Amino acid sequence: MPSTATPSPSTPTPTAGLVNGGFEEAGDDGKPVGWRKYGGELSRSSAARWEGQFAAAFTSQTASTKWVFQTVAVEGGGAYVLSGYALKSDANVEAAYLRLSWYASPDGSGKAIDSVD
Repeated sequence: MPSTATPSPSTPTPTAGLVNGGFEEAGDDGKPVGWRKYGGELSRSSAARWEGQFAAAFTSQTASTKWVFQTVAVEGGGAYVLSGYALKSDANVEAAYLRLSWYASPDGSGKAIDSVD
């Protein structure tokens, strides 16, 4: 009788897909290379960091939702690990979280197929 066991997912391997994940590289404008933002102001800071010399600093004067993001191409059926750290240093900020969204387009445009926080 043939085996019907569910195959195990592949082991995640480090990928060079994420650009400047440690925020160490800055453009001529001082902003972290490879990262984009929606709302707010994005810069680098050496004051509060987890590893390396810099962290991203994301600030705003309004209460609306904002985000910092990067589009990374993946292959279907692949296993990927995403992790990060956030420091909430403003008493008016309710939450900071990591969201992973899937899109059908290679550039992340259009409506998300799915998201997980």
